[in-house]
Amino acid sequence: MIRYTNEFLTDGDITIERVANRLKLISEGIKNSNKLNLCDINVICEEIFGKILNTLYGYELVTIGVQGKPHYVAIDLVDKKNKVAYQVTSTVRRSKIEGTTEKFVKNKLYKDIDELYILILNDDPHKYRNDNNEIDIKTTKQYSLKNNVINFEKLITEIETKSKNNPKLLTKIYGYVNMVFETGRLSWESIISKTNELSQENIYNTKEYYTWKKGFGDVSLFAFIPKSYKEKLSCVVEFRKYNIEGAIISIDQEKLLKDYFVTKEVFQNKHIIGRETLDDDSWIEIENIRMKINAYSAYHLYCLFNDLHNVYKEAQIEINKIMGTEGLAEKNGKYLIANVSKEQWFRIIEFAQKHDCYSYNENGDEEWNIFDNKSVIDFFYLSPYFYGNKDKGIIHAEIRVEFLYNDTVNVFWIPGYKDTSYNCMEYFDNVVKWKADYTKEWFWNALIPKIREDEKEVKNKAYENSFFKKVVGIKNKIKKFLA
Repeated sequence: MIRYTNEFLTDGDITIERVANRLKLISEGIKNSNKLNLCDINVICEEIFGKILNTLYGYELVTIGVQGKPHYVAIDLVDKKNKVAYQVTSTVRRSKIEGTTEKFVKNKLYKDIDELYILILNDDPHKYRNDNNEIDIKTTKQYSLKNNVINFEKLITEIETKSKNNPKLLTKIYGYVNMVFETGRLSWESIISKTNELSQENIYNTKEYYTWKKGFGDVSLFAFIPKSYKEKLSCVVEFRKYNIEGAIISIDQEKLLKDYFVTKEVFQNKHIIGRETLDDDSWIEIENIRMKINAYSAYHLYCLFNDLHNVYKEAQIEINKIMGTEGLAEKNGKYLIANVSKEQWFRIIEFAQKHDCYSYNENGDEEWNIFDNKSVIDFFYLSPYFYGNKDKGIIHAEIRVEFLYNDTVNVFWIPGYKDTSYNCMEYFDNVVKWKADYTKEWFWNALIPKIREDEKEVKNKAYENSFFKKVVGIKNKIKKFLA
């Protein structure tokens, strides 16, 4: 029975058995292609398996075309530094192998090469495992079919041996093996170039945002990370796989925060449709786009979103630090600084209207004439003295409220602004523009006590002028007279 899973392939899931299975599929694909006389996959494999050999042995193998040695007719890969060469072929016939060595000697390649190997793109049992007879190809190193002819069976043994003490080597080779599947029979230049492009990592700084790019070769993220409260986070996703290569998927801040900056388990449940447990390819869904990619690439995609989330959080910490919004609840660009009763809020509105910024000295209290509420009940601006020093800015801060069902209101802070400011993150100095924490402290420790003080003063004046006070005064005079 076929089983399905929505789990990634992680580093720990990359085993020698999984690599061997992928090589087996490559071998079968090459056989089928050869039957159809389609040999481009053989050419692609030259470069990719050169990468694998370089990883295994520390070589610097490149294709002959790159090396610029067209007369190297018997070989496909060469390392001039280490004097090593490989013929890459899908043919296991002895005549093919002997033809390679004959051409090697005839063209005097032994002058540049000390070691010649033949890599057969086939997972069949090694036909020459017992043929240890030394063949003279005029090199300084011994050559035999047993030791110098390599197929997938022997290659897997080498990979297993060398990866026992180096698990990262296995995952790296697995990545190269997958390149064969993702070429779509493209030329090696295309797939290698694309891999390099999608492996780049950089951060570019501007006043308003960071541009951030990171990738694993098979998938890449490019993001705009805001440095100000006005800018929004966004990113694009790009894949290496041939049938979706060139498809750029964009994701905005709202979607990123909701659907992609999540735990591994939530990410898998949201975006991984599933795969057969024995299959490496998985169906995923990104922004309503459904596609089939390698499950290891899906894991890389999750890792990239996780890394982006961490970078975004660091940027937000800096923004919050500048604006004084650290620890404050945020809602649609507003920051919660207080919760008061409706009655208390209406007293604040009454005070604000009494101390309008257009009423300089009208009430003899110019320090408090900083309010502009447009005669409404749900917000006001905190502005510099209208007739005072206008160099302080246009608005210190904006205060808005949300009326709740329990007869209370949430009081929110919104950044003020200065019309001459190029960067909206400038002038948060509690003079030109008030920070959120400064405004919160002012609200509770200055505004509320001031309103209470004024209300007490009004009550005292009312008492001084009241009929009740006059009656009490007459009674006190009578008491003194009688005494």
